[in-house]
Amino acid sequence: MWCLSAADSYFKNEAPLDEHSPGNIRIVGSTANFDEFSKAFNCPAGTPLNPTNKCNI
Repeated sequence: MWCLSAADSYFKNEAPLDEHSPGNIRIVGSTANFDEFSKAFNCPAGTPLNPTNKCNI
C-alpha cells in the first residue's frame, strides 16, 4: 500500500486512466462491504466503514 496525497484534479483526470484503484478505495471499499469487519470493530450502521447498502459478491 502506498500513501497518496493528490488534488481533486487527479481523481477527475488521472485516476480513471490508472489500472489501480486509489488507496482509500482499496481499503475502505473492501472493508466497508465486509460484514465481519463492521461487527468486529463495532462500526455504527450508516457510517463509511459500515454503509447501509453493501456490495455483496
